[in-house]
Amino acid sequence: METISLNEEKRRYHRLQPTVEPEPRATFEVDERKIEVKVVNLSPGGLLCYVNNKDNCCKSETYIPKIIIKVPEKKPVTFAGKIVRVQPTAELEINFCAVEFVEFNQKILKKGSKPLKNTQPDIMDDSYLQRLQSYKNFLVAKSLDEELALRKLIYDGFREESKKLQLEERWFFYEIIDEMKRREPDFPGGMKIEFLRLCRGEDRSEFVYHKKRTGGIKNFLKKFCRVK
Repeated sequence: METISLNEEKRRYHRLQPTVEPEPRATFEVDERKIEVKVVNLSPGGLLCYVNNKDNCCKSETYIPKIIIKVPEKKPVTFAGKIVRVQPTAELEINFCAVEFVEFNQKILKKGSKPLKNTQPDIMDDSYLQRLQSYKNFLVAKSLDEELALRKLIYDGFREESKKLQLEERWFFYEIIDEMKRREPDFPGGMKIEFLRLCRGEDRSEFVYHKKRTGGIKNFLKKFCRVK
């Protein structure tokens, strides 16, 4: 299975598991095609979903000019985005797909990172790692439903840690969690440092708007997320 080097990692930002019911739906409009996808996680920074691998336009680095997010009884929200990761799943005909939003409500989103500071180990570091390893790995799933359930259990298990982070860091936090589970118990040193930094809530994020801010991200959160 394809893995991602942190040195090559260009997407640095958040995803927040939706807490609305019923679950949101998403449609990609690309190359005059409409592709319905199954939402796993959704946030102002990006989307994780499952997509049929027959939709061969859904490949890494593909630009999607229109992504429509729908929740029943809510007004649809439209983004533009870029596919940053595509991986196989327990079901051969379905791929796991990560999308980073690059435009929302006529605002261009540009991401960057502050320099990483040298920090001392925290007394909670071992417990973060032990908790991560206590969850069953989604790689052992025998069906798509089981894989989805296992992913959500892990994400829910680190919900409190994600709340410490700026929104633009949450996407990256869940990306790191996914990679840590793929490589356990042999965690790469740099990846483990990033995981622990994010668990501690250390801020290294930047989120730059090149057009006038209109409160679009806040409006998005009010529509699609509720903080428990």
